[in-house]
Amino acid sequence: MGYKFKCIINRYFIFNKIAKRIKQRGFTIVELLVVIVVIGILAGLLALYFVGMADKARRTAFRYDASIMLRSVITRTSSDETFDPFIINKTNLQQKLNINTNNYAELSFTKSTTNDDYVYVVGQQNYHDLIACGTQSTLTVYDSADANCSGLGSSYAVDPVNDPTPGIFGGGVGTTCATAMTIDSIEDLVALSSNVNSGTSYSGKCIKLNTDLDFDQKKSYVDFANKSFGDVNGNGTVEELKTELTTARGFTPIGNNITNFFKGQFRGSQYSIYDLYINRPLDKYVGLFGYMSAYSAMTISNLNLKGVEVAGQDYTGAVLGYGMFANLIDITISGNVTGNNYVGMTVGYLKDYGDTDGIVAMGSVTGNDYVGGLAGFVDKTYSFAGINNGVDVVSVGVNVGRIIGGANTSIVFSPYGYALATSTVNGVATVATSASNSKAGTSISNINNVLGNINASEQVMDTYIGGDNDNDGYYWDYDSAGKLVERNTTDNPLTFSLAGSGTVVSPYLINDYESLRQATLKLGSTFRLTTDLDLCGKRFYMFGSSNNKFTGKFLGNQKTISNLNINSPVSSYLGFSGYHDGIIENLNLNRLNIVGNDRVGGAAGYMYGSGDIIDVNVSGNVTGRNYVGLVFGQTYGMNLIKGSSAQGTVSGADYVGGIGGDAGQASKAGDMNSMNAGVAITATGGNVGRLYGSWSLEGRFGYALASSTINGSPVNTSELLSKNGTTINSLSDVFDNINAADQVVDTYIGGDNDGDGYYWDYDSNGYLVEKSTASSPLTFSLSGSGTTASPYLITNYTMLKQATLKLGSVYKLTADIDLYGKQYYMFGSSNNGFSGTFNGGGKTISNLMINAPYGSYMGFVGRSTGGTVKGLNLVNTNISGNNCIGGVVGCTALGGTVIVKDVMLTGTNISAKNYAGLITGYAYYPSDIQSVVARGDVSGGSFVGGLVGYAYQANNIKGVYASGAIIATGSDYGRVIGGKYSTTAYAEAQSNITMNGLVVTSALLNSLNGKSISAGDLSVQATYTDVGFNFTDEVLDYIWYFDGGVIKFREGNL
Repeated sequence: MGYKFKCIINRYFIFNKIAKRIKQRGFTIVELLVVIVVIGILAGLLALYFVGMADKARRTAFRYDASIMLRSVITRTSSDETFDPFIINKTNLQQKLNINTNNYAELSFTKSTTNDDYVYVVGQQNYHDLIACGTQSTLTVYDSADANCSGLGSSYAVDPVNDPTPGIFGGGVGTTCATAMTIDSIEDLVALSSNVNSGTSYSGKCIKLNTDLDFDQKKSYVDFANKSFGDVNGNGTVEELKTELTTARGFTPIGNNITNFFKGQFRGSQYSIYDLYINRPLDKYVGLFGYMSAYSAMTISNLNLKGVEVAGQDYTGAVLGYGMFANLIDITISGNVTGNNYVGMTVGYLKDYGDTDGIVAMGSVTGNDYVGGLAGFVDKTYSFAGINNGVDVVSVGVNVGRIIGGANTSIVFSPYGYALATSTVNGVATVATSASNSKAGTSISNINNVLGNINASEQVMDTYIGGDNDNDGYYWDYDSAGKLVERNTTDNPLTFSLAGSGTVVSPYLINDYESLRQATLKLGSTFRLTTDLDLCGKRFYMFGSSNNKFTGKFLGNQKTISNLNINSPVSSYLGFSGYHDGIIENLNLNRLNIVGNDRVGGAAGYMYGSGDIIDVNVSGNVTGRNYVGLVFGQTYGMNLIKGSSAQGTVSGADYVGGIGGDAGQASKAGDMNSMNAGVAITATGGNVGRLYGSWSLEGRFGYALASSTINGSPVNTSELLSKNGTTINSLSDVFDNINAADQVVDTYIGGDNDGDGYYWDYDSNGYLVEKSTASSPLTFSLSGSGTTASPYLITNYTMLKQATLKLGSVYKLTADIDLYGKQYYMFGSSNNGFSGTFNGGGKTISNLMINAPYGSYMGFVGRSTGGTVKGLNLVNTNISGNNCIGGVVGCTALGGTVIVKDVMLTGTNISAKNYAGLITGYAYYPSDIQSVVARGDVSGGSFVGGLVGYAYQANNIKGVYASGAIIATGSDYGRVIGGKYSTTAYAEAQSNITMNGLVVTSALLNSLNGKSISAGDLSVQATYTDVGFNFTDEVLDYIWYFDGGVIKFREGNL
């Protein structure tokens, strides 16, 4: 029991004794007065005691509530280092700190320093006269009237300014940032506003903030009572400067109209401005900087604005109201912004060709229309990237977003951003999105989802990747503990020590992890990997990102990079190269593991422009949402993907493929020829394939192992030209024959087409192996010059093989060649069309054999793009393939008129899945087939014909099918042509030729079955002249004649 209470009780007993005496003898008037006085004193003492008890309990409760808040802040900041307690107020206490406001008094957290364990709390309602301040161990409650938080409280946030010339800038002349003018006090900042609004633009000047400043704190002023700056806040009275800046209309924006505005650079130097107060709801162009415009880039960078309270009309933002050609770099903002239209936490309206990145904002932003967590409206800027780290957005209009309110995308532009899932739009935290390039940004649960991985941060920050891209002297990188921190280039210079000069002739050499990391500093150079690298336990830095695309060349040199790991499920544009507009070739990526959001691939996340991936083999696992593949995520350009293979697993929602998620549109994509070597694909959407989730018709060729699956089930298809590719049982189905392999890898046929110094060819044992041009040069020794006047001459097998190196030249066969026991190399393939001329000279090539049942586009010429074959005899030709198989040409294609003329085939056997013919499997516009005679058998599924499998708008098909048989298991077949569209055909066929064992009769030249002729008719000249054969004109290249009743041809004599 307390000493005072005991005294009160004792006094009560004394009073009781006196009362007994009075009762015995009565009392006088004086005694009565004494009793009354004593009772009054006793009642007063009791009241004081109980009031003291109640006050003590109230203070204890307030301290407890303050300590609850402090512990909540410590918990929040330990998990989110960028969390700013400035944004805490009684309306968002429960949401931001996850405490129940029903159990605690309404408190206002108004100040914090860089010490995470410091709190300054102002009481509300029952605690209106109390404040609490201190650390967890020194937290003390004071009467607010005493203002007894000296050394703590709000004065703890900044150091006293040291400015010998307040209102006059320090530093240098500002012509460069090395000689920058400096802001050393609040007075200097006010002077900048006054000068700009009076017409001084500081065009081309650099101004730096040289210290932390707090508008609420006297020690940020040299003289807080200074009245020389006049009526800054516009209330009609000239008051002390601190009062002018913290009451009424507050600070005057720097550049507040379209006539007077700032045109220089303002560098925050990572210092902070606290408690900026602007209350101008009737004014447009409101923010720390109200209006910026110039045709040379202006920049605000490396600035922290904390605890802002900014209110304006249209074009309002904490940093900038309206900016044209303005760059906003590495800025953090917390507080509250209010306006009408075009309102954002960072900027109200950003227009024309600026860059914005590294923005982190928290607090609240309120407006009418075009209201965004970072920007109200973005119009044709180069880039815009940032993080909504807890901005609650309120708008009555329809143009509202967690990142931006609206955008003009008439010039290529996408906002890249992340937003806390708890951030709200009109009070609702249900804006669920995974798309980074959207108004709402990618939802994140914590900012460490971004700042935990440099490849994720690179989307919105200026990181080590690409170096100091914005030239502000700062970049983000891992520290020694593996934590991403912002570094300055003075203390942490960006060292580049790779040998070489970065050119194709002298590439930079990569021989270890550190040199691989340094290579990402120069994304436009050429690099060569000189050794295998294992990245197990290493942090991988991507080559290129959505902020900095890779435009260089990475020469893998057939080396291997193992255990590449990127784990950033919220991030898009992820891969060895995140945003790819360069070349990656001859690289093996083994056991990689990449987890991302959209546009995720092992070699490249997003391929743009002319980015190529050549001979890159990927094994591992790739996981994403949309546009996901083991090799690439999405293409958008004339991209070449060739000779690449994939093995492992890939999973996503939509646009998911074993090689690539989206292979692009026909008008915006190059050739893609790759192989699924065993990929298990999982997708929830409809755009999924063993090769590509989505594709265009042209130039997409590939194979897929039968063991590869889609959602656990195998897919079987024979179509080479499809998103699922041709099913193969093993890799040997492709690599046993060079003509099949050429469809997906760069082989001897056509030479080193991709120029990477490697090609596939048979070794001495007949196995296909990859060779280098350095050790196995591609020798070409044919005489002639490859022109019509002087063709290259072919006299033997070696020359015939060498001729396939130059598929656009003119050749003439000068001797018969027997290919028995020889590996035949086709003239042209699905990868490399033949556009030259092969003049057979009336000579014979015999025993040509191609046995590649899974290969398509097979023939003497595999695929012709405007080429010519004439004057050639083919004897005992045997070709077995998949689709588009012909004795002379497998498939004709766009690229010029394909001519097959004066050609005779004898003893031919053609076998295919679909599109099979003795002359060609598929004759595409514009094809011209004349004066051909064929003897042999054809078998296949659909579109099977004696001369042509299918003809699409072919100019002419004129010839004679002299003998043989046709077997077709499908529905489209004919004795001369299996099927046609808009094609003129004049052909004849011997009447005893069977189709599926049956003899057919036809009297029409222009029909699928041709005109029936007898065996005797084959020795009659009119049979051939009826379909255009030349028997008389010596001027023409070849003349037909009979030798002992047998039709033959020879060269013309004139």
